[in-house]
Amino acid sequence: MELDKQHLAAEQWAKDIEFYEIETRFFLYLVNRYFTLLLREENISDAQIIVTQIHFLQKEIATIIAEIKLHANNIAKRFDDLDSYDELKLREEHTSLESEIRSCIEDYRSTKKSVFDLSARLIEVDKIEHLLKA
Repeated sequence: MELDKQHLAAEQWAKDIEFYEIETRFFLYLVNRYFTLLLREENISDAQIIVTQIHFLQKEIATIIAEIKLHANNIAKRFDDLDSYDELKLREEHTSLESEIRSCIEDYRSTKKSVFDLSARLIEVDKIEHLLKA
């Protein structure tokens, strides 16, 4: 029964992390979209921090995706042959992965807030400049 729960959890994690991976690409799109505004002196340090956060998050997500695949593979091995993989090791692997995913979600939320706060500020500046030109 516990093996079934771990398998379902791993499937859900894979879906969630895939969503975060897609959104992280969107974060980079936003940064690139407002690149010229980010080059202004008052925005450069914020932009550098955010780009660094995004790249760190992308690496973290890639690592977790690989670990989820490995974990799902280990669960499948256990399903196929109950003696092939140590249940305690599998449970520890699952708990460790769960902790890494929680940490990644916290990093994701923090990065998303930073990107959206900066984007909102830049959109407002862009809107004001556009109105001044009209």
